[in-house]
Amino acid sequence: MKINDINDQFNKYGIVKVKNFLNQDEVRKFKETIIKFGKPKKGSKKSIIFYEKMNFLNKVRNLSNIFSYKNFAKSKNLTPIANELFGSKSNLYYIDTYFSEINNSPVLDWHFDQAYSGRENVKKSEFLNPNSAAIKFFIYLSKTFSDNGCLSYIKGSNKIAYCLKKMIYKNIIPYKPYWKLKQFVNLLNDKSCYLNLENELGKNFIDEFLKNAQIANNQTNHEHDFQCETGDMLIFDEAGCHRGSKILYSDRYVLRFLFKREKIENC
Repeated sequence: MKINDINDQFNKYGIVKVKNFLNQDEVRKFKETIIKFGKPKKGSKKSIIFYEKMNFLNKVRNLSNIFSYKNFAKSKNLTPIANELFGSKSNLYYIDTYFSEINNSPVLDWHFDQAYSGRENVKKSEFLNPNSAAIKFFIYLSKTFSDNGCLSYIKGSNKIAYCLKKMIYKNIIPYKPYWKLKQFVNLLNDKSCYLNLENELGKNFIDEFLKNAQIANNQTNHEHDFQCETGDMLIFDEAGCHRGSKILYSDRYVLRFLFKREKIENC
């Protein structure tokens, strides 16, 4: 898939799927690396961190893995892709592999990243610049489908989330918790918030999101699922509303790369 095609879909939806990003030999090698570190207990989740830009001790402990995984990112042109999607230079901040065992509960239910984990009281000094949001690359080392670990994402929700975060950051509207999808919808239903968003994005765009949010809250509906074959990759704006579905049939293995802008400008 060409970078221009990736960029077009990403700008429109906030997410794009790249099929067959890894071949099966590459998949096998990465899975062997995860298994070598040991599986977690039944029903738990485990992240094996290979690189964390701001963690010096982690760098020292994992020099060989850092070299291998950063070389992989370079060989697969992940940084040029991230630069294109951001429209500016980016830095690789984080690499890990994420293992999830069969579990009847979602890996993580519908939520928005960088939303203060739904805390009730957040100080003004803690407000995050919405331009600090990351782009995530999820490379699947196992097949995912509905009710088996697939990522679900409400297309275009990243645009509404960005505008809402900007309004909170600039004190146009007061902060209220919005980490969970239901909290976010409640905030949008506030008249002042809705009118400000309508001015930014248009009524049709907001109403379409609210309709999709209602569909997403129906746990038996899979309209927003992104099913992936082994070796496929999802690239998405973490600002958008997403979830990891329950895992009913087979363990899930994901290789994850996180990029941020090199220079974060004021919004």
